[in-house]
Amino acid sequence: MKARLQRQLNGKGIFWLGLAVVCLSFLPYLILGTGSYVEYYEQLDWGLLTYIYQAKYLFTGSSVIPEFLNGASKNALVEPAFGYVFAFRALEPFAAYLVMQFSEQVLAYVGMYQLLERVTERRLIGVIISLMFAFLPFLPVFGLTIFGVPLAAWAIWNLYEKKERRLLLSAFSFLRFFPR
Repeated sequence: MKARLQRQLNGKGIFWLGLAVVCLSFLPYLILGTGSYVEYYEQLDWGLLTYIYQAKYLFTGSSVIPEFLNGASKNALVEPAFGYVFAFRALEPFAAYLVMQFSEQVLAYVGMYQLLERVTERRLIGVIISLMFAFLPFLPVFGLTIFGVPLAAWAIWNLYEKKERRLLLSAFSFLRFFPR
Protein backbone atom coordinates (compact mmCIF):
# COMPACT_ATOMS: atom_id res chain seq x y z
CA MET A 1 0.00 0.00 0.00
CA LYS A 2 2.78 2.42 0.92
CA ALA A 3 4.74 1.60 -2.23
CA ARG A 4 1.65 2.15 -4.38
CA LEU A 5 1.02 5.56 -2.78
CA GLN A 6 4.68 6.47 -3.32
CA ARG A 7 4.43 5.55 -7.03
CA GLN A 8 1.29 7.66 -7.41
CA LEU A 9 2.96 10.62 -5.71
CA ASN A 10 5.91 10.27 -8.06
CA GLY A 11 3.65 9.82 -11.09
CA LYS A 12 1.32 12.24 -12.80
CA GLY A 13 -1.43 11.46 -10.28
CA ILE A 14 -0.14 14.17 -7.96
CA PHE A 15 -0.46 16.73 -10.76
CA TRP A 16 -4.13 15.84 -11.27
CA LEU A 17 -4.73 15.99 -7.53
CA GLY A 18 -3.39 19.54 -7.44
CA LEU A 19 -5.48 20.49 -10.46
CA ALA A 20 -8.54 19.10 -8.68
CA VAL A 21 -7.75 21.34 -5.69
CA VAL A 22 -7.67 24.38 -8.00
CA CYS A 23 -10.99 23.35 -9.57
CA LEU A 24 -12.63 22.66 -6.21
CA SER A 25 -11.66 26.10 -4.98
CA PHE A 26 -14.32 27.52 -7.29
CA LEU A 27 -17.08 25.45 -5.75
CA PRO A 28 -18.15 28.25 -3.33
CA TYR A 29 -18.58 30.62 -6.28
CA LEU A 30 -20.76 28.08 -8.06
CA ILE A 31 -22.85 27.36 -4.97
CA LEU A 32 -23.31 30.95 -3.79
CA GLY A 33 -23.49 32.54 -7.24
CA THR A 34 -23.67 36.32 -7.22
CA GLY A 35 -23.96 36.27 -3.43
CA SER A 36 -20.35 35.16 -3.11
CA TYR A 37 -17.59 37.46 -1.99
CA VAL A 38 -15.29 38.77 -4.70
CA GLU A 39 -12.47 41.20 -4.04
CA TYR A 40 -13.13 43.93 -6.54
CA TYR A 41 -10.81 46.69 -5.39
CA GLU A 42 -8.70 48.08 -8.22
CA GLN A 43 -10.91 46.22 -10.69
CA LEU A 44 -14.28 47.89 -10.59
CA ASP A 45 -13.18 51.44 -11.30
CA TRP A 46 -11.46 50.59 -14.55
CA GLY A 47 -10.78 46.94 -15.30
CA LEU A 48 -14.17 45.29 -15.25
CA LEU A 49 -15.94 48.25 -16.82
CA THR A 50 -13.49 48.12 -19.71
CA TYR A 51 -14.41 44.52 -20.46
CA ILE A 52 -18.14 45.10 -19.97
CA TYR A 53 -18.31 48.15 -22.24
CA GLN A 54 -16.01 46.75 -24.90
CA ALA A 55 -18.12 43.57 -25.00
CA LYS A 56 -21.38 45.56 -25.12
CA TYR A 57 -20.24 47.60 -28.12
CA LEU A 58 -18.05 44.96 -29.78
CA PHE A 59 -19.96 44.40 -33.03
CA THR A 60 -22.20 47.45 -33.03
CA GLY A 61 -20.08 49.66 -35.29
CA SER A 62 -20.32 52.45 -32.74
CA SER A 63 -17.14 54.43 -32.17
CA VAL A 64 -18.26 55.87 -28.82
CA ILE A 65 -19.30 54.42 -25.50
CA PRO A 66 -22.18 56.59 -24.25
CA GLU A 67 -21.95 55.43 -20.62
CA PHE A 68 -18.27 56.32 -20.32
CA LEU A 69 -17.40 60.01 -19.72
CA ASN A 70 -20.54 61.23 -21.46
CA GLY A 71 -19.74 59.53 -24.75
CA ALA A 72 -15.98 58.99 -24.91
CA SER A 73 -14.33 57.27 -27.82
CA LYS A 74 -14.17 53.49 -27.85
CA ASN A 75 -10.39 53.79 -27.97
CA ALA A 76 -10.39 55.49 -24.56
CA LEU A 77 -11.04 52.12 -22.89
CA VAL A 78 -8.39 49.61 -23.82
CA GLU A 79 -8.80 46.22 -22.20
CA PRO A 80 -5.59 44.52 -21.08
CA ALA A 81 -6.49 41.06 -22.38
CA PHE A 82 -8.69 41.17 -25.47
CA GLY A 83 -9.47 37.44 -25.40
CA TYR A 84 -11.72 37.87 -22.38
CA VAL A 85 -13.96 40.41 -24.12
CA PHE A 86 -15.67 37.49 -25.85
CA ALA A 87 -16.41 35.91 -22.47
CA PHE A 88 -18.03 39.15 -21.32
CA ARG A 89 -19.95 39.29 -24.60
CA ALA A 90 -21.33 35.75 -24.23
CA LEU A 91 -21.92 35.61 -20.47
CA GLU A 92 -23.19 37.74 -17.63
CA PRO A 93 -20.42 39.87 -16.03
CA PHE A 94 -20.15 37.70 -12.90
CA ALA A 95 -19.92 34.47 -14.90
CA ALA A 96 -17.37 36.04 -17.28
CA TYR A 97 -15.34 37.20 -14.28
CA LEU A 98 -15.34 33.65 -12.92
CA VAL A 99 -14.25 32.27 -16.30
CA MET A 100 -11.44 34.81 -16.32
CA GLN A 101 -10.35 33.97 -12.77
CA PHE A 102 -10.68 30.20 -13.25
CA SER A 103 -8.77 30.06 -16.53
CA GLU A 104 -5.95 32.17 -15.14
CA GLN A 105 -5.61 30.10 -11.98
CA VAL A 106 -5.59 26.85 -13.95
CA LEU A 107 -2.97 28.22 -16.33
CA ALA A 108 -0.93 29.52 -13.40
CA TYR A 109 -0.97 26.08 -11.80
CA VAL A 110 -0.17 24.21 -15.02
CA GLY A 111 2.53 26.64 -16.11
CA MET A 112 4.29 26.68 -12.76
CA TYR A 113 4.07 22.91 -12.47
CA GLN A 114 5.57 22.39 -15.93
CA LEU A 115 8.37 24.82 -15.19
CA LEU A 116 9.16 23.35 -11.77
CA GLU A 117 9.03 19.81 -13.09
CA ARG A 118 11.77 20.76 -15.54
CA VAL A 119 13.82 22.51 -12.87
CA THR A 120 13.46 20.23 -9.84
CA GLU A 121 12.13 16.92 -11.22
CA ARG A 122 10.32 16.51 -7.88
CA ARG A 123 6.63 16.46 -8.55
CA LEU A 124 5.39 16.86 -4.99
CA ILE A 125 7.40 20.05 -4.50
CA GLY A 126 6.20 21.25 -7.89
CA VAL A 127 2.55 20.69 -6.97
CA ILE A 128 2.87 22.44 -3.61
CA ILE A 129 4.60 25.51 -5.06
CA SER A 130 2.27 25.56 -8.06
CA LEU A 131 -0.76 25.55 -5.78
CA MET A 132 0.68 28.39 -3.73
CA PHE A 133 1.36 30.35 -6.91
CA ALA A 134 -2.13 29.71 -8.33
CA PHE A 135 -3.78 31.03 -5.15
CA LEU A 136 -1.84 34.29 -4.97
CA PRO A 137 -4.30 37.20 -4.93
CA PHE A 138 -3.48 38.71 -8.32
CA LEU A 139 -6.23 40.58 -10.13
CA PRO A 140 -7.64 38.68 -13.09
CA VAL A 141 -8.53 41.79 -15.10
CA PHE A 142 -4.90 42.18 -16.09
CA GLY A 143 -4.85 38.86 -17.92
CA LEU A 144 -1.86 36.58 -17.65
CA THR A 145 0.64 39.33 -16.83
CA ILE A 146 1.72 37.49 -13.69
CA PHE A 147 -0.11 34.16 -13.82
CA GLY A 148 1.22 33.41 -17.30
CA VAL A 149 4.90 34.10 -16.66
CA PRO A 150 5.83 30.51 -15.69
CA LEU A 151 3.99 29.15 -18.74
CA ALA A 152 5.80 31.60 -20.99
CA ALA A 153 9.16 30.79 -19.36
CA TRP A 154 8.53 27.06 -19.83
CA ALA A 155 7.58 27.61 -23.48
CA ILE A 156 10.65 29.74 -24.16
CA TRP A 157 12.87 27.17 -22.46
CA ASN A 158 11.42 24.44 -24.66
CA LEU A 159 11.90 26.58 -27.74
CA TYR A 160 15.50 27.10 -26.79
CA GLU A 161 16.06 23.36 -26.39
CA LYS A 162 13.87 22.54 -29.42
CA LYS A 163 11.56 20.23 -27.45
CA GLU A 164 7.84 19.58 -27.44
CA ARG A 165 6.94 21.83 -30.36
CA ARG A 166 3.26 20.81 -30.44
CA LEU A 167 2.79 21.89 -26.84
CA LEU A 168 4.57 25.15 -27.51
CA LEU A 169 2.03 26.17 -30.10
CA SER A 170 -0.75 25.72 -27.58
CA ALA A 171 1.24 27.50 -24.87
CA PHE A 172 1.87 30.49 -27.11
CA SER A 173 -1.76 30.57 -28.19
CA PHE A 174 -2.53 31.71 -24.65
CA LEU A 175 -0.37 34.79 -25.19
CA ARG A 176 -3.44 36.56 -26.57
CA PHE A 177 -4.47 36.90 -22.95
CA PHE A 178 -1.35 38.90 -22.15
CA PRO A 179 -1.75 42.66 -22.15
CA ARG A 180 -0.92 44.64 -25.22
